[in-house]
Amino acid sequence: MRVAFVIERYWPLATAASCVLDALARYLRQQGHEVTILTAQVDHLWPEAIIVRDIPVQRFGLDSWSLFGRKSLGQRVATWLERHPDRWDILVVCESLDGGHYVLEIAEQLSRPSLLSFFESGENSLLGQILTSAGKSREPVLLTNSRHSLRRNSWLTQRNWTVPNFNDAKQVATIQPQADIEAWGLGVSSRAVATDSEKLRVREAICRSRADFERYLRSPLVVYHGHCQAGSDSHWLWQLLSRLCENRAEVCAWVVGDGQAIHGHWRQASEAGLEERIVFPGVFPELGDLFAAADLVLLPQLERHHDYDWLEAISVGTPCLIAQSSGTERLLGLMSPVEYESHDWTTVLPRDLETWLQQVNDYLDQPQKAREQVIAQRSVLMRKYSQQSTLQLYEQRLLGLIREL
Repeated sequence: MRVAFVIERYWPLATAASCVLDALARYLRQQGHEVTILTAQVDHLWPEAIIVRDIPVQRFGLDSWSLFGRKSLGQRVATWLERHPDRWDILVVCESLDGGHYVLEIAEQLSRPSLLSFFESGENSLLGQILTSAGKSREPVLLTNSRHSLRRNSWLTQRNWTVPNFNDAKQVATIQPQADIEAWGLGVSSRAVATDSEKLRVREAICRSRADFERYLRSPLVVYHGHCQAGSDSHWLWQLLSRLCENRAEVCAWVVGDGQAIHGHWRQASEAGLEERIVFPGVFPELGDLFAAADLVLLPQLERHHDYDWLEAISVGTPCLIAQSSGTERLLGLMSPVEYESHDWTTVLPRDLETWLQQVNDYLDQPQKAREQVIAQRSVLMRKYSQQSTLQLYEQRLLGLIREL
């Protein structure tokens, strides 16, 4: 099987979607399938063709023009797909991208199967914007980000979808009753839980690879990873981190991810005199290492609902506090009432600042108790939702689409 994945951002891995695709692509490669990632070049200094973890990646700049103006990413990818039909049997469009309808039209013209895969949900996610816009109007869907304009007849009439949870599947079904929709998430990795000595070695390696970071070797380390888009989530994240660092002088917080609000947080930290405590270490190619180095992972955002970061923290045995969302509800819903009641799930919190601060303090004051709690959570989730089984499920979905033609 030859799979062409299309995604706007792939490397460096700065989003949950790119991290999920990375794990998926590597698994398919290990199973003997050919995988190609088609993505945006982002920086003109980056090469157009590279190999990332044995996966060939083709990157497209946006400096190509036609009589009608600048070509979108979708147009350039569609041209590549049309010129290289021997490189792919099935097309998978991840999230959405500018001009994505051109890509789907090429698959239809060449009678190749296509799949829309969304790895994130929530009001501010691309899937959330598509569903919200479609529910309000019968006009073509336009995302709030003008770079992501979609054509309803090319997206919402697609037959094959994977979405992050059952609520999203129900919403898609109301818009496209004929769609074949599957709720799919990555699952818990079977990697070994990091011991205390291993966690320390990982943190030492990270800190020594970055200038002036060795001072964070012994400080209690709290990590946030995710999008930092301007809005209520960004404001709430700042309130949580600033209050935490003001109340506990020994704590350091790393903010890792992408988004317009990153610079704003950096400025706020500087103005508040917290620039040595709220730090922006850049992008990490391996999220598991970042979480293994942390004492506590905080995931308070609500506008984007995905469980990938939570499961990554659990897989390495690092305590994690996460906001209640449809993603957490789906995972907890996999358990029977007896399994749910036999474990402590107070790591899943409502959006209340004082509750979060109290729980963070409890975890930092009682690290052994927090560690035991996450290990117990990992054991039950591994039985119900292992990464290996979910990857096999995705592979079978792709093979099934090819056989249908």
